[in-house]
Amino acid sequence: MEEEKIYQDLLEHGDFLLKNYSEEDLYQLGKTLSYRHRISYDYYLFCKKNEKTFQEYLSVFEHEKILLGKLVSHQEVHYIVSHINEIIRGPYSLTDDILSFLKAHFSELTEDEKKSVELSIIHSISEYYPHVSDYDMERFYHLLHDIAEKEHTSLLDIRKINYGGFSKIYRLGDRIIKVGSSRACEKIVDNRRLLLPDFKGKIGSDYVEITDYLDDVGDASFEEIYEVYEELREQGILWLDANENNLARINQKSLENNRIRRAYVSNLDLLPNPHFNTKELSVGDLVIIDLDHIVYDTDLDQIERIQWDLSEVVSSHNDVLNMTYQKRKK
Repeated sequence: MEEEKIYQDLLEHGDFLLKNYSEEDLYQLGKTLSYRHRISYDYYLFCKKNEKTFQEYLSVFEHEKILLGKLVSHQEVHYIVSHINEIIRGPYSLTDDILSFLKAHFSELTEDEKKSVELSIIHSISEYYPHVSDYDMERFYHLLHDIAEKEHTSLLDIRKINYGGFSKIYRLGDRIIKVGSSRACEKIVDNRRLLLPDFKGKIGSDYVEITDYLDDVGDASFEEIYEVYEELREQGILWLDANENNLARINQKSLENNRIRRAYVSNLDLLPNPHFNTKELSVGDLVIIDLDHIVYDTDLDQIERIQWDLSEVVSSHNDVLNMTYQKRKK
């Protein structure tokens, strides 16, 4: 209540403050406020100075980025950390300016402050937070913290790079982290063309998948896509989203990672493949980077369920691949 009164007093005496206080004095007064009130106060001063109508409910939309820029330029590390859960509220909040600033000043923080910042990042990535148990949040935290250590980087280097059909997609070093509420197929059929993940499965209600980042994505020709499609069909596998954006060319580092992960494939939430093609992959071979929509060709119920949700473009592409396969088989 005391902080609310200070905020209201500052707004009430805005004209007096602007006439009698310097820019720096006005800025210092704002330091006493909570994060949301501070945005509104700074926006109020902006509106007064520029003869604009102040509407409090627009403060966050119109002025949050401006205030964050001021907090960074004034080196307000501890203010940012103490309000980190309000500042990092979702994946859109994982911006270069705040995360890079915090990383540059990370050594100045206490261990509790460091953990608070990192947990706030994990909260923003989860699809279900705050409706997630502390136990599952800790599991998620330790999983990504371990990935950051292996990549010789920090959780503060994580950035959202895309949205998939079922997931938000992040990059951390040379790892891709996909987090979603569900997948079309939570378990897919194992095969040599998969870019095997570090982790694939549920943490609480979040479905999480961690794989290598590959540069060469989206350049496969129709014939190359068909070659992978046919190889899977010959093993009794139907891939219902075979397109160039779901394929990449494997590099030496990921090829070695794949070989290591193959020894632990039983931990990766994959369905067994009794007709596994054991031919070794080579650098430059195409691998599947979207571990979804890959089913047994005898699982008609699953196939029908997936096809029902496919876009017209994907369905048409599947028809062309299937017709090509049937024609060449004859």
